[in-house]
Amino acid sequence: MSDMPHKMAVMGLSTLSVAACGLVWTAGCNGPVDRASSVQEVPILRRLAGSSASLREPIRVVARDWETYCQLGLPDLPVEWGREMVLVAALGPTLRRDLTLFVDRVEQRGSAIHPSVRLALVRPPEPAENNPWKQARCPFEVVVVPYSGLNVIGFTTEPPERARPRGGVRLPLSGGW
Repeated sequence: MSDMPHKMAVMGLSTLSVAACGLVWTAGCNGPVDRASSVQEVPILRRLAGSSASLREPIRVVARDWETYCQLGLPDLPVEWGREMVLVAALGPTLRRDLTLFVDRVEQRGSAIHPSVRLALVRPPEPAENNPWKQARCPFEVVVVPYSGLNVIGFTTEPPERARPRGGVRLPLSGGW
């Protein structure tokens, strides 16, 4: 029986230690972090997909103004500059007619924008052997999203010089939207 008070004291200290650790842990935390709430989907307002012979390399460019977009030599599309921006993804020259790419979603995670660009196999419009114009093409997709000054992961703000169309910059007649 002489051992019983010692066991009770040890159990009391253990309980006190666990309670003290619990108080320190809860005092030092603001509660569990819900990572899902820090990820917000950015709506894709409009899309333009196609193939360009003018782009000469794979690119990922964010254009926050009309001048940057014009340097790429891509077709015009309605953009309300200042309220919207454009994300451009291009595969680069390829002879494959069954390969394309697309932006399947755009998310804001914390203090950055994260576009998800995917490659896809598609049915070619016609067999390559029947196509008299066997030339390289550059699949691209342009998505218009709400304007943000945040960093866009994997995208640059300036088109690479060697990716720009040959023969200078093509300016749209509209002067922007």
